[in-house]
Amino acid sequence: MIAAPRPGRLARWRRGSLALAAGALVLAGCATPLPTLAPDPVPAVPPPTLTTEQVRAVLDDVAATLDAADAALDVDALGPRVT
Repeated sequence: MIAAPRPGRLARWRRGSLALAAGALVLAGCATPLPTLAPDPVPAVPPPTLTTEQVRAVLDDVAATLDAADAALDVDALGPRVT
């Protein structure tokens, strides 16, 4: 059977715990504040997904496909490039 702690020892332990908690709160109050996040504002227009060179390459490829299908007079030659 475990004996109950003596009243004096328990009171000392509580005072010590209270002093330790108070000291931690004082030290926490002296700490520098945490930085706040400031996200970049959302642009009104979404940025382009392709560069100018990529757009030019896509348009050239579509134009070549259209020219080839037009020369062959075949709609199936358009393939997946034109829907």
